[in-house]
Amino acid sequence: MLGLMLAFEHEREQLHFIEDLVAANAASAEAIERVLGASSNCIYRPTAEDVKAWLAPLQNRTSA
Repeated sequence: MLGLMLAFEHEREQLHFIEDLVAANAASAEAIERVLGASSNCIYRPTAEDVKAWLAPLQNRTSA
């Protein structure tokens, strides 16, 4: 996931990165739930809006 966020600095196709980060986080949460034997969807999964907020500082830094 960190690699995707860092790659965002070099490529500007934001929608691609948002979709990939949402999917990667969901897959990670599902794997952790399975390993722990936890109920499905008990770990928070970030939305596209959350990811946009994560990427905003990178976007602002690269546009300056």
